[in-house]
Amino acid sequence: MRVKVVTTDWQSLSQSLYNLGNFLGERGQFDEAETFLRRNLSLVEKREETDWQSLSQSLYNLGNFLRERDRFDEAESLLRRELALVEKREETDWQFLSQSLYNLGNFLREQGRLDEAEDFLRRELQIAEKIDGPDSESVAESLQNLGVMLRGLGKLDASAPLLQRAVEIIEKIHGTNSIKPTFFATFGGLYFFASAGLSKLALTKNAATSQIIMAAIVFMVPLPFFISIAPAPRAASRS
Repeated sequence: MRVKVVTTDWQSLSQSLYNLGNFLGERGQFDEAETFLRRNLSLVEKREETDWQSLSQSLYNLGNFLRERDRFDEAESLLRRELALVEKREETDWQFLSQSLYNLGNFLREQGRLDEAEDFLRRELQIAEKIDGPDSESVAESLQNLGVMLRGLGKLDASAPLLQRAVEIIEKIHGTNSIKPTFFATFGGLYFFASAGLSKLALTKNAATSQIIMAAIVFMVPLPFFISIAPAPRAASRS
């Protein structure tokens, strides 16, 4: 005898829909995956007033899925909607707002819309400083993201101080002999800035390590220890 199980736990159903959609996406069954992710979104939309965080995550999940499928207009619409949802809360959840600004800013950066991305990443930096303190690792990562993007815009005078400050924060946290400050300096291009007189970073500082890291970046060498020193993409923390 088959027993029909009726569940009233919508959060469990939501998680199951996401899990199956994510699983199908990983297997390359994208049309089916999208169906389940959209079902999940429709489910949580009905509970916005009582659980807006679940709606925020579902909008991000579907938006990120569509971004990976190169459906950029649809993805952007969902990411902007997710940011608007977080911004309209009477009591601001700064962690969610910081994440939403980073997600949209990073998306726009990937699209080459750097001027637009700059606005969101500057806002994200201000919030990171507010919630984690000016000398936190999250602020160093925000400075690095913004500084590298400004470098891409050719705004070298604006970029160099941000990247320099990121390195100084990481040195304060991990020590000057750690490899992580050197990675930040190399990835951010501070050795170039120093040679151009735009950074006070000494060119001889950890020079050998810098050359190894730069070679790995240029030639895509899969050195395992980079996993622990590269700034983690914060978008990956959303599930």
